[in-house]
Amino acid sequence: MKQTALILGASGAVGKAAINALAEKGYDFYLVHRDRRVAADALEIFINEIRANGSRVVSFNANINEEKTQTEVIEKIKSDSARISIFVHAIADGNVGKAFSRGKRNLDIHSYIHTFTSMAASFAVWTQLLANNDLLVNDSRVIGLTSEGSYKVLDDYMAVGMAKAALEAACRYMAVELAPTGIRVNLINAGIIDTPALRVFEGHQQLIDRAVKRNPSGRITTPQDIAKIISFLASSDSAWITGEIIRADGGEQLMPFS
Repeated sequence: MKQTALILGASGAVGKAAINALAEKGYDFYLVHRDRRVAADALEIFINEIRANGSRVVSFNANINEEKTQTEVIEKIKSDSARISIFVHAIADGNVGKAFSRGKRNLDIHSYIHTFTSMAASFAVWTQLLANNDLLVNDSRVIGLTSEGSYKVLDDYMAVGMAKAALEAACRYMAVELAPTGIRVNLINAGIIDTPALRVFEGHQQLIDRAVKRNPSGRITTPQDIAKIISFLASSDSAWITGEIIRADGGEQLMPFS
């Protein structure tokens, strides 16, 4: 029986890199993304290439936070008599801005709630849905993405940083509760990656330039770097790793900000 992955945030740079890496291992996929027409059409071309190489792909263009979406995806997996070997939560849907500013990017209660729901709570909610519906195989992997902003102060990152800190707490609790079932839960703390999510920040090019200068490896992290870690965590070699935050940044976070 082929292994199957569920990936939330499938149209993002890390999501697509993870799909490529797992497709090379022969995985089938359930993909959830939220895109407007042009981006959705581009993703469909990418998906068709994955299908052409032998993977079965079921995709949903929908909001992961809506109960309707959650029900539709879970019921589809059930109806296909499939079970999930690896669940990748690659959601980059948060609000940026400052808490104590009168500028246009000031955060409000809706900013905090939306960011927390998308980037932290949904990690736990979707894992619960899979586990409670017996859709995770024994020894399955649950993987999310965190960042340096969970423990350091970054510009315009307060809402996301709060959500990432909550995500890391969720990882620890989930890892302990699910350990007896053989399910492993881990997070990857990636360095700065040039993605559309990064480009919502004012001065994003300066962020990239600063990250290159700061990184002792001389470059920023790529989506493919993270996909390799996801591929490793999907393998049997990672079976004794759970509840961990794996830093994958070429040494970037070891260095001070200049």
